[in-house]
Amino acid sequence: MKLSVPATTANLGPGFDVFGLALKLYLTVVVKESPGAPQLIYRGRDATSVPTDETNLLCRAIQHVAERHRVRLPDLTLDVHNEIPIGRGLGSSGAAVVAGVLIANTVGQLALSRHQLLDYALQIEPHPDNITAAMFGGLVACCVTEQGESLHTKIPISPRIKAVIVVPDFALATTQARSVLPPQYSRADAVFNLQRVALLAATLGTAEPTLIAEAMQDRLHQPYRQALIPGLEESLQLRGVPGLLGVSLSGAGPSLLALAEQNFGAIGELLQSNFRRHGIESEVLILDIEERGACFIEP
Repeated sequence: MKLSVPATTANLGPGFDVFGLALKLYLTVVVKESPGAPQLIYRGRDATSVPTDETNLLCRAIQHVAERHRVRLPDLTLDVHNEIPIGRGLGSSGAAVVAGVLIANTVGQLALSRHQLLDYALQIEPHPDNITAAMFGGLVACCVTEQGESLHTKIPISPRIKAVIVVPDFALATTQARSVLPPQYSRADAVFNLQRVALLAATLGTAEPTLIAEAMQDRLHQPYRQALIPGLEESLQLRGVPGLLGVSLSGAGPSLLALAEQNFGAIGELLQSNFRRHGIESEVLILDIEERGACFIEP
């Protein structure tokens, strides 16, 4: 069988740990039985830095589900091709976890629903935004209840919108990006973000530029991460470019996300120039929204 899982971008500015958006860039896994000789073959992005033994996140996710259900899976060959930059805020780890739980469910004939599999995925990758978007596709708003149950809903997003992703030539661990965040926030900052989360969810379907530009402003995480990502501050201030709706960090960074309706290449070049002023090279990815999420496809 062959499985495809999309890259994701999260937060979209104010929606810290709330919004996730699936993109047409993929982790693809071909799964075959290989009695007596399990192996993982990895090709694609950052191939030299990815382990190919049982410590690989994909393998760990498969084993996690199998152990919870006390099933012994056959030896497998996992032939992985990854297009998603690793450690750049595009959900590479979330994609691997989603792939793992789906493979375990199918190979183990567990007949679990996607909602049940999402909860298993969250036991490994505890942030719901990337995981949920990778599993279900499109734009999602999500939360985890006090009982640990994951909940989500899909939000309409205009088909005119594309994601312009600018990927710098350095990685940033999510743990490091979270370590700079304060333990508490003021009421004013909390209200500021609540207002813009509601406004952004209501306007992405219509792609109204003035509203979205303001709705993507944030006070909870991006201001604190600027010291880790040279060029971020200037990029967040970008305004008045034809076709541009708004700019934010992609997830925890260091990649930048611009939502746009046209002029995609020029917008990408402007964001690249902000990195370049700090001596950082980058690449531009212009991506459509992936509405269907993770899926099995013809091998």
